[in-house]
Amino acid sequence: MVIGVPEYDTEWEGILKFGVTAMGPHERNRNAGRAEARRYMGRFFFWGEAAYNVLFTFEQKVQWMLKLTAVGKLTILAVMCLGLGAAARAQYTDRQAIEELGGPQEFAARRAELIAQAKTGYTLLFARNEIAEAAHYREDNDFYYYTGVQDPGAVLAMDNATGKTYLFEPQQAGRTPQVYGANLLSQPEEAKKLGFETVLPIGNLDLLLSTALSAHPQVELWVRLGFPDKADGARSEVGRDHAWKFAHPYHEEIPQDLAPAKLLAERYPMARLRDVTSIIDAMRNIKRPKEIEVLR
Repeated sequence: MVIGVPEYDTEWEGILKFGVTAMGPHERNRNAGRAEARRYMGRFFFWGEAAYNVLFTFEQKVQWMLKLTAVGKLTILAVMCLGLGAAARAQYTDRQAIEELGGPQEFAARRAELIAQAKTGYTLLFARNEIAEAAHYREDNDFYYYTGVQDPGAVLAMDNATGKTYLFEPQQAGRTPQVYGANLLSQPEEAKKLGFETVLPIGNLDLLLSTALSAHPQVELWVRLGFPDKADGARSEVGRDHAWKFAHPYHEEIPQDLAPAKLLAERYPMARLRDVTSIIDAMRNIKRPKEIEVLR
C-alpha cells in the first residue's frame, strides 16, 4: 500500500513535516561536509507498506483512503510501481557518499593502513545489528570509516598477516530485501565494485575463527574493547549513556556495542583479545586529504 495525494493540503503538509521532525535537531543543524550530511540525513520519504504503517493508525488509514479523489487513487498505482522498483534497488549503503569520500579505493587504503598497524592476528569490526524504525539506519562510525558499507549485522574480518579481507553479512529472509533494501551478500557484483571480493554469510565467521584458532590457539583478535562514538557524542559520552542504562533494574544484559567483545571472549577463551580502539582513534583524528576536501 502506498500513499496517494489527498485533497487537503494541511494533511500533506503534516507528512512533509514528519521528515523534518525525524531528523532530530543535531542532524538539522550539523555543519558537516556534503557526503557526511547525506549519511546523517538518511532517507525520510518512505515508499511502500512500511512507511504507510509507520505514519498512520488503522483509523487514520481508513479516513485517508476515503478522502482520496479518483486522481489520487490513480496516483497510488503509479507511485506503487515506482516505489516497488526503488525498493528492489535500495540499500542503506550509499554509493554516492562513498564516491564523494574518495571512492572504494579510499576505504581500501584505510583498511590497508589498519592491517599494517595491527600486524598480526585478525582485526574484527562489527556493524550495528539493529533494524531502523521510523528513523534511518545509522552505521557504527568505526565500521563505516573502514568499509563505507551500511548493512545491519555485517562484520569486517581482516587477516593481518596476509592482508585478506572478508565481509560477513546476514542472509536476508522473506520480504526483508524489498522492505529494507538488499545487502551486499545478495549483490556480489556490487560488493566487488566496493572493494569486497569475499562476502560470506554471517554464520561463516565462526568457521573462520575456529579454523584460525585451531591452528594457532594464541592468535590475536583485534577488536574494539572501548566504547563507540556516536553522531552527537564522543566515546566517553556513550559510556555515560551505558551507565544510565545499567542503573535501571531491568536494563538489557549488555549494550549491543559491547556484546561482540564479550561473546568472543566466552566462545574463544584461548584467543588473545587486543584493543584496536587506540589505532582507530589515531587514524580518524588525522584527516586524510579527501576528508579535508569534503569538510571544506
